[in-house]
Amino acid sequence: MRTAACSTAANSSMNSYDLGVDIELAGAVQRLRFEHPQVRTVILRSAKARIFCAGANIRMLGGASHALKV
Repeated sequence: MRTAACSTAANSSMNSYDLGVDIELAGAVQRLRFEHPQVRTVILRSAKARIFCAGANIRMLGGASHALKV
């Protein structure tokens, strides 16, 4: 297997990328790297209909420190 599909359902705000999505995605990438090292391509998709991470959660970024934004 050289391609893997990864689904996420962690969106707290519709279509936004937030800390929950970041943590879930990082965990999925680590599992793929060590449990399936032959994978070279990952297809990301939402586990929910019509929802995907289109960009940052602006409210979360508004309260975050500069270090978390870069």
